[in-house]
Amino acid sequence: MTHLRNLIMCFFCLIIQINAANPSLFISPISDSLYIQVTSFADHTISETTLHTLSQYNADQAKAIIIDFRHNMGGYIHEAIEFSALFVKTDTLITLIKKNNAPLSVIRPKNHPFIPAKKLIILLDNQTASASEAAISILLNHPNITLIGKPSYGKTIIHTETNPSPYASFKMTTPKIQPDIIAKLPISANPLDMAQFALMQVYQQPQPSN
Repeated sequence: MTHLRNLIMCFFCLIIQINAANPSLFISPISDSLYIQVTSFADHTISETTLHTLSQYNADQAKAIIIDFRHNMGGYIHEAIEFSALFVKTDTLITLIKKNNAPLSVIRPKNHPFIPAKKLIILLDNQTASASEAAISILLNHPNITLIGKPSYGKTIIHTETNPSPYASFKMTTPKIQPDIIAKLPISANPLDMAQFALMQVYQQPQPSN
């Protein structure tokens, strides 16, 4: 009993340490899946912390990896690219537009870390904008992905108050990112409730009658 209690305490300590180290990122196992909440890319350590944390779990064995971009209004475009490139192996990740209107295709480095995921479930809403939309655009290259929520904001302009970017915008195939499953996501202070909701939406859809 003492050993089990210690394991549980270590598990919660790990989650608390992640939250304390990076308030824009929350990572936790949920059932047989993993949940990642990214509230902003205005931090240079999102991808690094995600990689380090998921290395402590068997991410390749998870039924699904849920990535929650609700209310994520953007941040550093390079951080969004590095984060999403963790989950896909496509060569060309995204096309950036320089301020002189010249396009730049961002190629995935061959040595970039890769986190194998059996399935990706993405949560988005009408406040999912800018860099987070760029991240989803890249993640759409995953062969098994489902988007849940509301259409994204539709902001492709790159704007930073500090450390101005040499890029003006990025390309998306549609003005807004459309979810596969349109759902009014419940308001909850507990992100794990959202993770459970997402799993139910994907795996407990009603089957068509014969």
